[in-house]
Amino acid sequence: MFDLTSGYWQIALTEGAKERSAFSTPDGHYQFRVMPFGMKNAPATCQPLVNGVLAGKDPYCAAYLPIAVNSSGWEEVLPALQQAGLTIKASKCQIGQGSVVYLGHLVGGGKVQPLQAKIETIKAWQPPRTQTEVRSFLGLTGYYCRFVKGYGTIVSPLTELTSKKQPRLVNWTEACQKAFDTLREAICMAPMFKAPDYSQECIVQTDASEHGIGAVLAQLNEKG
Repeated sequence: MFDLTSGYWQIALTEGAKERSAFSTPDGHYQFRVMPFGMKNAPATCQPLVNGVLAGKDPYCAAYLPIAVNSSGWEEVLPALQQAGLTIKASKCQIGQGSVVYLGHLVGGGKVQPLQAKIETIKAWQPPRTQTEVRSFLGLTGYYCRFVKGYGTIVSPLTELTSKKQPRLVNWTEACQKAFDTLREAICMAPMFKAPDYSQECIVQTDASEHGIGAVLAQLNEKG
C-alpha cells in the first residue's frame, strides 16, 4: 500500500483557482499555489488524477488514497507515480504485508472485515440520550452497514429519532433498545467478506420491506 506525501499539495492550482483560494492574515493577503486540504472540490479533483496515473492497472490496484496494490503489481505502479511526478511517504507505505488496514477495514488473504478497534468501540457504546449521540452511533455503524444483513430495517427505529420533528433528548423506547442491541451484536460478531471466485456461479439474493430494500451477491462453497 502506497500513500502519497500530502497528496493534495502535489496538485498545482490553475491561476483562476489560486484567486479563489485567497485568504487574509494580519500580515497581508495570500493565495495557495497548490491545492490545500479542506477545499470542497479537493477529493473530486484528486481522484481523477490518481485514476489517470493508474489507468489500466485495475486488475491489481485500487486507485484511491491510499493506493492499495496487490503483490503482482507494485513494480508497475511505482514507475507510473514517478512519471507523473508524484511522491510517496515511505513511513506510511506497507510493502510485503499479508494484510493491511485500508479505509477502516482489515484487508488481506482474500477477505475484508471491520477493524477490531472499531468493533470494540461499537461494543462499548452506551445507549444514546440525544440526537447527536444517535447520529454518531449511526454514522459509525452505517460505515459497516454492508456487513449487516437487513441493516436498513434493523436501524429504522433509530433513524426515526434523528428527525427534526423529534426532540433533541430522544425518547428511548423498547424498539430503540432492541435495534441498538441487534445492531451491536451483528457487528461485534466480526463479520467478513470473501473475494469472489469468478470461476464459480454467483447468486443474487434480494429482499424488501416497508423499511428498506437490500441485495446480496453470494456464492456457494464447501460449507454451503
